[in-house]
Amino acid sequence: SVLQEGGPKSEPEITRLSDTRVAWGELVAVDSALNHGKLELAAQLVSQWPSSYQSPAHLLRLARLARYQKKPDVAVNLAEAAAYERTNRQSVVERVLSLLANDDIAGGANVAARFAEQLGSLKPWLQALLAAKASPGAAQRLIAGLELPGEAYPIGQRIVAARALAATRDARAEAYVQQLAELNRDNPDLLATKLVK
Repeated sequence: SVLQEGGPKSEPEITRLSDTRVAWGELVAVDSALNHGKLELAAQLVSQWPSSYQSPAHLLRLARLARYQKKPDVAVNLAEAAAYERTNRQSVVERVLSLLANDDIAGGANVAARFAEQLGSLKPWLQALLAAKASPGAAQRLIAGLELPGEAYPIGQRIVAARALAATRDARAEAYVQQLAELNRDNPDLLATKLVK
């Protein structure tokens, strides 16, 4: 599934998913393209969306695409617009990652603190990822005793944990990243760990 494993990898399969007759197909297709680093395909798919597609779910995909395209300021604006409409775990995570990409560590930390309830068990992983810029050692202590998110967790949450492990130079990082790379080798967030082989 897209949530657990990242969705289909082949472009024809992803394109078929985007058929308007498939329930939520346009979102699932873009998620799959983004999960597997197919940014040109993702951009092509979102360019076909009608201008009326401005729901938080659509804005989140646009924010993530912009972040992967190295347009962090655009990503921040889109993620904020999505979160304004609906604040849930996914919208908070994308907002924090967009702020991090824009080098706004304080802004990301503020969002993570304000919406701790929505983040739940993901909060310390995001906090460690943010804190690692200033002090990898102190950040590592935030997650040292935490159990690694397993297969029951959505792939996006596991990749956030992988980024935190890599950023804090945790000894578990390499093995965990390789495990996730079996599913999503070309995921831009996973590639950001610089541990994918």
